Amino acid sequence: MVNPSVSDVQGNVYVWTRESRPLVIGSLTKWFSPRSVMQHEFHSLAEEPLRARFHGDPVWTTSEAGLKFVDVPDAAAPTANEAQRLLQLKQLAKQFSGTGKYRNATNDTELRLLPQPIHSYAAPKQGIVNGGQFAFVRGTDPEIFLVIEARGKDTATARWKFAAARMTNMAELRLRHQDKLVWEVELLAWKDVSGSHELAYTAFSFNEIPDFLKAPMDKPKP
Repeated sequence: MVNPSVSDVQGNVYVWTRESRPLVIGSLTKWFSPRSVMQHEFHSLAEEPLRARFHGDPVWTTSEAGLKFVDVPDAAAPTANEAQRLLQLKQLAKQFSGTGKYRNATNDTELRLLPQPIHSYAAPKQGIVNGGQFAFVRGTDPEIFLVIEARGKDTATARWKFAAARMTNMAELRLRHQDKLVWEVELLAWKDVSGSHELAYTAFSFNEIPDFLKAPMDKPKP
């Protein structure tokens, strides 16, 4: 991922899963200008409080759910055919649009929906027939994640639901479904994001690579 509209920043996005369903999304980036710094952002995608450790030490304990699902407005019931359900997922995602009003900006910035989900899954033990995680990006930098799931014990009872998550504190973010506002979040102060690490969205910054990350990685087992 890159975001030339901000500065020379590059990175990658990672997804942690539980039984295939996304549990945490992380954006690990390196800023090369205006100063050299590494920034790691995370958002809980769990529907309950979450605890995370780094090298055995607790570093992030949320006091809130990461996602709150609601019905996709006017969505047809999931089809019985899996291939058609996956097509439904993409069609439903296209009904949404995202914008960001960035700090010190006067106008909203339209965010671009990536045409393919960054993660597709099924988690029948969790009552999810099919699901997809989509990204609204600035450049190729995700700013909003949209999760759409067919939720129910089977296809006959499942219904399409959605939830959204932020991946920046630098903008007022809004998500619309067919021009109707369905989700929004305000700017967050950096101290709130990187301070106590209790919010569903949190971030860590490093001016230098920690020594233990400089050591050669173990060879993967065959």
